[in-house]
Amino acid sequence: MSRNQYILSSVFLFIVWTLLLMWAILLWRENPFIINIVFLIRPILMYININLIVKRFHDLWETSSSFFLLLIPFYNIYIFFRLLFEKWIDNRESNTTNAKKKPKNIWKKILLGIGIFLGVFVCLWLLIGVSFNNSEAVQVTKKFIKNNQEIKNEYWNFELWRAQWSITETWLTGEAKLRMWIDGENKDGTVYVQAKKNKDIWKIEELIIKSEQGEEKVFLKKNNPIN
Repeated sequence: MSRNQYILSSVFLFIVWTLLLMWAILLWRENPFIINIVFLIRPILMYININLIVKRFHDLWETSSSFFLLLIPFYNIYIFFRLLFEKWIDNRESNTTNAKKKPKNIWKKILLGIGIFLGVFVCLWLLIGVSFNNSEAVQVTKKFIKNNQEIKNEYWNFELWRAQWSITETWLTGEAKLRMWIDGENKDGTVYVQAKKNKDIWKIEELIIKSEQGEEKVFLKKNNPIN
């Protein structure tokens, strides 16, 4: 199967599925059974699509199990582009090098794909973690905690560890729910913070520290926010 044949077949299947969905969306109120018909047809279209992909792999002189490479995140992008753009290898020409070569070991490719996925995932996880911990909301929170005398008296010579939870932020407004660990000489605990961004300025609305012994202390209440 050539590139053009594969692309045209895939586009045709996509159009058929899109038209079926549109038909179901427009008419499902009048006849809800239409949804069932569409989702009964879906496995048939998926089966045809899988067969097209497998045939395309065969024409690239790859084994049928190469299909499973499409299930590996990030690496499947490379495989997808191969399916779209790599030239067809004509197996009938037995005197060519490509026709004589044996299909490569698929498990090596699967392991390579998994390795690439894990590498990209770890890099993204580290990048997101670093950017989150260096965000303005986290820095404002750390500054407040380190300058709060009551917290200093409660946790001697403490250190603050990585922050978690979520920050939703636009240009001028935002909300943050944070959790970070406080490690003091006398005791440890978990810091829970709620903060809001208004006119590009983050303000802490609530700060609670729960010690490892189970004691919970409110250092800042919602009705008394400060910078």
